[in-house]
Amino acid sequence: MRTIPELLRRAAEARAIEPLASAGDRSLGGYELRQAVGYLAAGFLEEGLKKGDRVALFLPNGLEFLQCWLALAEIGATAVPINTALKAAEVAFILDHAQAAALIAGAELPQELGGAEAPWTGRTIFAGERAAHSLFETGVPLEELQGVHAVDFFPEVEEDDVATFVYTSGSTGRPKAVMQTHRTYVLSGEGFAHWVGIRPGDRVLAVLPLFHINAQAYSTMGALAGGATLVIAERFSASGFWELARSSGATHFNCVGAMMQILCKREPSAGERDHAVRVAYCAPALPPEVHEAAERRFGLKIVIGYGLSECTYGTVTPLDGPGRPPSMGLPRQHPSGATVNRVRVVAADGSDAPIGEPGEIWLANDAVMKGYWRDPESTERALADGWLHTGDIAVRDAEGWLTFVDRRTDQIRRRGENIAAREVEEVLSAHPAVLEAAVIGVPSELGEDDVKAFAVLKEGQSVGPEELVRWCASRLAAFKVPRYLELRTELPRTPTHRVAKPVLKKEPLCPPGCWDGEGEDRRWKVEGGRSSQ
Repeated sequence: MRTIPELLRRAAEARAIEPLASAGDRSLGGYELRQAVGYLAAGFLEEGLKKGDRVALFLPNGLEFLQCWLALAEIGATAVPINTALKAAEVAFILDHAQAAALIAGAELPQELGGAEAPWTGRTIFAGERAAHSLFETGVPLEELQGVHAVDFFPEVEEDDVATFVYTSGSTGRPKAVMQTHRTYVLSGEGFAHWVGIRPGDRVLAVLPLFHINAQAYSTMGALAGGATLVIAERFSASGFWELARSSGATHFNCVGAMMQILCKREPSAGERDHAVRVAYCAPALPPEVHEAAERRFGLKIVIGYGLSECTYGTVTPLDGPGRPPSMGLPRQHPSGATVNRVRVVAADGSDAPIGEPGEIWLANDAVMKGYWRDPESTERALADGWLHTGDIAVRDAEGWLTFVDRRTDQIRRRGENIAAREVEEVLSAHPAVLEAAVIGVPSELGEDDVKAFAVLKEGQSVGPEELVRWCASRLAAFKVPRYLELRTELPRTPTHRVAKPVLKKEPLCPPGCWDGEGEDRRWKVEGGRSSQ
């Protein structure tokens, strides 16, 4: 039976005394963790929560989050983790949309929640001080539920039961709730442990937020399935990362591509090789020069993967063979064949795209979501014809390796030409003075889009936007060169450290200091892919 409670039981029996999870200076062995989860699950039942209830979690990374999530799975409830960076109205929307039976929250809960602008009158269970929030005044302390006596049995949980709602970022409107099942989580853990080589005694460092499916399905489930210790960090910090890796004894960690690039662009230090990390799982794929330089510099193997909230089985590069950056690998498979993952790259007419031609990635396997909660129309579109239509664009080579091109929603259409934002970002990021870059499409007075770029410079560097545009013009076709370029000290980010492009798209088109290559005061223009003055 592939359920989260069953996976926890097996892991706890295999590592009864050895640490199964740790955070800060706290560590729980298998027996301790399972016992704590069992007591908390009994407390939830005592509080009136039941199988099928949706229960929201607004908690930071830590053992409390882990125990609550596992305890909700134990009683067959659906956990609804909420991004802790959201504001009160955004939290209220999710609570209402999920029809949550309860909210489990810490002191980070927005103070406005429960007011007229962000109503919540449901049951609140709180971790921490009662005085931290007005909702806690009539709430139930989490610690009281942790002391309830254990019960002999819990509700029967099936593989196809929904374990978690994973709310999407909402880049094209209100966020949608991906319904992911117990089967998906266990298949993910079993697969991930195999794909990145997690063995008994390893230590998996989780620096991504636990409300995100990467940390849930890969770090957490992978550690449980592989017989390893899950080491939970509060958050990712570039300045302290390698010291954390060393002191925690980490052998594996997961990151998004931007995190690895930020680590690479920091000044070298002795501590960045003083660690036990063997494998870093990274998505999306890195530029070839960054991938190869990072492996040499940090002394580890980088495994590239592709997956999404709607399906944790996408592609992965082989652990025991060379990668082909920037490829994101081959269709990932379960080590014992418990599910067969089929991947298509599909042209606009529904046929398989020719080798080397871009098409949409379609997936079919047992780790595909059950659907979107309360959104049958979006579910039908996403799961049409028995395939998950990802909205992601890739090309496939003759040997079946896929290379990511762009999100369909990130595609820029400029004067009849399609532009991949990522291509322009990679060119900008290659400039010696640039720390990172982001590119979006913005409305053009000519119809379709114009290209706008944002660049963050390395510390101590000084370069004008016009020089960066010239850099692009010498390396890109004229239609791909940014019309607008804005220098920033930082870029807005999602909690998983991806650039929050929806935030950038809401900002003024060209504020003071922004370069406009077609503005009245321009000093040069781009012609035929070259710059002229």
